[in-house]
This record gives sequence, C-alpha cells and structure tokens, in this order.
Amino acid sequence: EMKELTGQVGNLNKMFSNIKTRGNWGEVELESILDNILSPDQYKRQFKIGKSAELVDFAVVMPGQSGEELYLPIDAKFPSDRYVELVNASDSGDMARIDAARKELVAQIKKEAIKQKYVKPPKTTPFAIMFLPSEGLYAEVIKDSALTNVLQNEHKITVCGPTTVAALLSSLQMGFMTLKIQKNSNDIAKALQQFQKDFGIYTGLVSKIKRSADDIIKTVDKVEDRNTKINARLGKVVGNLPQYGESGDIVIEGDNA
Repeated sequence: EMKELTGQVGNLNKMFSNIKTRGNWGEVELESILDNILSPDQYKRQFKIGKSAELVDFAVVMPGQSGEELYLPIDAKFPSDRYVELVNASDSGDMARIDAARKELVAQIKKEAIKQKYVKPPKTTPFAIMFLPSEGLYAEVIKDSALTNVLQNEHKITVCGPTTVAALLSSLQMGFMTLKIQKNSNDIAKALQQFQKDFGIYTGLVSKIKRSADDIIKTVDKVEDRNTKINARLGKVVGNLPQYGESGDIVIEGDNA
C-alpha cells in the first residue's frame, strides 16, 4: 500500500511538474470561480484582444461608457515548482536557500507579468489580473511589497488568489446590477409618467361614469314620480267612470239585486 501511495504521489508530482498541466489546473479553478459568480455571457474564455496573437485565459465583459464592451483580462499562473522549493527551503531553515528560492519565485512572477500583453485600453481595463490558484503562493507574493509595486506600476498587473478574485468578481457583479438599474431608471421613470397620465385619464372616465350614473338615477326618479302622478290621475278618472259587471250591465252602487 505504501508503494502504491508513493506511486500516486509521484504521479501527482509529475502532473504538477508539467507546465501545461499546471496551467490547465489553474484555468479550471478560475473558471469554476467565474461560473459560480458570473453568468456565462459575462465572461469569455481564451479571448483574443485586438490584433495581438496572445490569448488571455478569461476576459470579464464589462459595460463601457459609450455602450461598447470593455474587457477585464484574467490569466491563471501556477509556478508551483518555485513555490514548493520555497516551502521546502523554509522547512529546512537554511536562510541562504530560502533567499535563493524566494528570488527564483519573484523572478518567475515578473517573467509571467512581462509575458502578459493583454492590457490594451480602451478595449480593456487599464490593468489585468494574474490569478494564482494557491492561497499560500498568493500570500508569498503579496507580502513582497516591492514585487507588488513593480507588478502594478510597471506591468499594470494585480495579483489575486482564489479568495480575493472571488471577492473582486462579487463586487463587479454588484456593480453590474447597480449599473443595470441606473440604465433602466429612465425607462422606469417614463413608465411611471405614462402610468400617471393613464391613471389621470382613468380617473376622468370614472368621474364621467359617476356623473352619467347620477343623471340616470335622477331621470329614473323623475320617471317614477311621473308614473305616480299618471297613476293618481288615472285612478281619479277610473273612479268617476260607470262600473260594469261580469254580464256587461252597469253596476249601481248600493244595488244588491
């Protein structure tokens, strides 16, 4: 079992020693984070920016000022061999080995930053994201303030780990929602204005119906009053007319025959 386990660990080391495999693993983790936070139409995979032959792993689609799309490039990098060497050196306590391993890691990160040629305003944001799929590797990079300053100021690169890139994407998503509400606010205002206008017309029609109903009620009252008067007059006339019996003879009041 130990031999089998050793073989599995060896295969894992071989996998992470392959640069292409390491890159794919970082891309898979980054895509998983993007998929959990953004909708599929809010980011593009293996995106070509401008006429450059360079392809960025992912580009977040952002709304531009004039309605055109703006892209935030995010590229996954995983120099695990340099990071593992730094961890091993730290465990050994050898300061010379630690310094050498850290210098190699810094040089590799700078090399990756130089190779990123995705920052092309106004089509892209004025900076790109370098995603490091390990929180430990990310912590080692950002604690070197000189390195992060060089990345941000010279190469326009911001380094993010899994947690920080998730927080960034969540903030962007909230911004997208706010912007969408702002864009729709004019339509909402127009709809409310039209509703207010229609409701005014509706109120006028109701008032007109009420007035018509009042007129109808008054007319019905007049008809009833007129009907009462007509019945009263007819009653007087009928009372003065001779009364006829079933045989057709005139009936005289008080005659019992």
